Amino acid sequence: VRAALYLRWQHAQERHRRDNHVLASMMKYVVGTYSAHVSEFSDLQRDPAKPAGFKRLRGCGSTLGSVTPAMLTRESQRVVQGGLAQCGSVWACPVCSAKIQAVRSLEIKQALEWANGQNLRVQLMTLTARHDYSDRLIDLMARMSESFADMKRGRSYRRIVKDAGLAGYIRAVEMTHGRHGWHVHYHIVVLCRKGLPDAELRAAWVRALCSHGVVDAD
Repeated sequence: VRAALYLRWQHAQERHRRDNHVLASMMKYVVGTYSAHVSEFSDLQRDPAKPAGFKRLRGCGSTLGSVTPAMLTRESQRVVQGGLAQCGSVWACPVCSAKIQAVRSLEIKQALEWANGQNLRVQLMTLTARHDYSDRLIDLMARMSESFADMKRGRSYRRIVKDAGLAGYIRAVEMTHGRHGWHVHYHIVVLCRKGLPDAELRAAWVRALCSHGVVDAD
């Protein structure tokens, strides 16, 4: 048993060193790209006067102390390592993002199973807004957030969700970039007793967008 655990520990160590090498190479490329095009990344910075250095991301996977024990977990029967730094970035780190997304997927699955047990209907609602290449990501995010908050405060939306027996919702934010610039989507899984009326929801969303000077895509 000890020999088997030792071999699995060696394998985990080698895989960890290989992953660190790949991550370090990738971050070297990312930081280099960022340095060469710093002005193009200004929308992603909270403080444009302070260039981002990805310090926390670059330290992900490094040891926090002199000892990094390997453990065989009872649940998964896999060898894992402790004492490693984690950046916790769901957007930029391929290692932490995979872990976070796995946990979130499990949570969503549990929520949907609960909804099924409560005889609730599950609907997917996607909210977006018109945009063009001149729009900055930070401005689009702010307008979407403010519009969504205004829609929820509106009388028509409150009446709609009350009539539908809204039990809750799960929201995910998606950001893409193409030839028309940044594009922000809200993907919302809605749990309710009755179906939500598409036309009325659309009208409520358009009114919220118009209140912030955003014209709907159609």
